[in-house]
Amino acid sequence: RRVREAVVSTQSTGSADKIDLQEVTAAVSPNPTLFPPDCRREFIDNLDAISTSVSMLESTISYLGNAVSVLKTDVQTLKDIALRVPPPQSSLPPPKRKRQSCLMCSGAAVFKCGGCFKIRYCSANCQATHWPRH
Repeated sequence: RRVREAVVSTQSTGSADKIDLQEVTAAVSPNPTLFPPDCRREFIDNLDAISTSVSMLESTISYLGNAVSVLKTDVQTLKDIALRVPPPQSSLPPPKRKRQSCLMCSGAAVFKCGGCFKIRYCSANCQATHWPRH
């Protein structure tokens, strides 16, 4: 009953890591049948281990909370940097346009055939010369 009262009074504070080990030990000590001496020491050692584990978990949670905060800041910083950096320019030269040359004399073609729109000529003279074969 005294152990239960000690635990209940601890739980009413809403903090599981605030169990008063001395209060629990005092509640257990007068009743040797509840915990024989060899078990009582083991029980208290286990409570000490649980208390240590809770402290370690609190430290770990605090550390992880700080790490998450740092990561969020780093991600935002990288995002800001990425938005300020201009997009990379292509290192490839622009594609070369195929030089269009006259079918007859290989000069610079200015005109296309009015029938097929595929063959190019530099002048009306070259086009007229090619008509019999086209």
